Amino acid sequence: MSLHLSFSLVPPSSLSTNNRSSRHWRNRAADTGPVREYATLCCRGYPPMAEPVAIAVHVTWPTSRIMPDVDSIGSYAKPYLDGIVDAGVLSDDGPKVVKRATFSQAKQVGKDGVTGVEFDLTTITEGITP
Repeated sequence: MSLHLSFSLVPPSSLSTNNRSSRHWRNRAADTGPVREYATLCCRGYPPMAEPVAIAVHVTWPTSRIMPDVDSIGSYAKPYLDGIVDAGVLSDDGPKVVKRATFSQAKQVGKDGVTGVEFDLTTITEGITP
């Protein structure tokens, strides 16, 4: 089973790992909370995925934003993944459920190009040991 989820909300720059270390948890929560709620609302109505899963995350940044290092994409994607769990599409985002995660990014193509975050969730059926 596979599922493609597309979110048009571009992650705020405050979610970057470079910005998080010096900020108080309450300020970080104020940034992640709305993104998590948005993702939860977008995922309501989707059936639960068979688990375990592999996740591919792709972020398309607006032309006005500087693209971060690829190792920062996980921190940008985390509140979306939490929203996916809150909506019941996945039971958890821990290592027993999410066996693999890959990240990629690109710049918006043209002034009217699509921006946002995309998740491809795929059930893993072979090669997994308990």
